[in-house]
Amino acid sequence: MENKQTLGSAISNFEQQFKRFQDSGNNPPEFLLPKKRAAAAIAQRAPSGKGTSGKKIVLETYRQLLAPEQSFGEFSAIAQQLEDDKKLLVQAYDLFVAMVDVNRQLGDEATYISDFIITSPLTQRERYTVGKDFVFLQFWLQWEAKRTDYVPVLRLARDLPGWQLIFIPSGNFSWTDGEQAVVQLLEEEFYKNKVLVADGVAAGDGSEVEE
Repeated sequence: MENKQTLGSAISNFEQQFKRFQDSGNNPPEFLLPKKRAAAAIAQRAPSGKGTSGKKIVLETYRQLLAPEQSFGEFSAIAQQLEDDKKLLVQAYDLFVAMVDVNRQLGDEATYISDFIITSPLTQRERYTVGKDFVFLQFWLQWEAKRTDYVPVLRLARDLPGWQLIFIPSGNFSWTDGEQAVVQLLEEEFYKNKVLVADGVAAGDGSEVEE
């Protein structure tokens, strides 16, 4: 019997893709990372207990993302790239959500968008692909940009060299142990009295994200 893919299954296809990504073990070995990134990766796996320096690395990295100009200077190329990266991620998120909405509104069982992969310069940044810094952008997107319905994920492209950016429904996403330790540390340090809500304005904070 022929199996016909429905619109609903097309929309949820990226969830299955993410499951395959998790099962494939695509995390690069630490000896392939630049020394500073390898140190940060190790610190992120256990940023508590004796890892005092690891905590400092995690907190300082996120502070740099929050206020790049204060950390690197107003005319710093690094500061500009971090600001650009935040805007690129928000743009990619909004584009993805728009595609899902269009698919639901205009698609049917015969005609629909079957792939939700976003092309973005973020997939060219080694600090996010072979490095471990993407967790900070993922976290920033939730708390500062207030985009919480989906979580961005970088994965190795299938059948092609390079990386791809996809989005996973937040209910189907799980942090790795190392990422969870980073997330908990950042929540305690920067958002202790705040609660994440659905896309919109975070509880306890009426500010809008600047784009």
